[in-house]
Amino acid sequence: MTTSTQQTNPNIATGVARSLGEGAFTLEIPGSSYRIRLASAARPHEGRRCSGVITAQAKRIDKIRGGGAFLEPVEGRPRRAQGRVRAIDKSKQTVTVHTGAAPIVFKTDARQKAEDFEIGEMVTLGVEPGAEFTPNG
Repeated sequence: MTTSTQQTNPNIATGVARSLGEGAFTLEIPGSSYRIRLASAARPHEGRRCSGVITAQAKRIDKIRGGGAFLEPVEGRPRRAQGRVRAIDKSKQTVTVHTGAAPIVFKTDARQKAEDFEIGEMVTLGVEPGAEFTPNG
């Protein structure tokens, strides 16, 4: 079960599909410069709005006391992320972080557990290659 402070699904990211390729595409986040390169088995329609869940493997999640939310780089595959924890799923060992660009569901490193974190806490982390997008619905 996902724990959240919001009534809507905190894991859903929304954007516009661009640069479609074989098994991957770029998710353009409206109102920002973010263009996130993601793997996807489903093929979204070019130029259309799409929503779904972005999942990635965290290298290590560290708690921090301050700072802003971001995803690096602004264009390309996610390599570094920082933001507030929005949801925790103990059964799947995932932590959802709102990165400023979009919420991303991170699988915790084998050395860490999802229950080590709290909703609202600021975290920073490295992101392994292979972030994926699963369409909603």
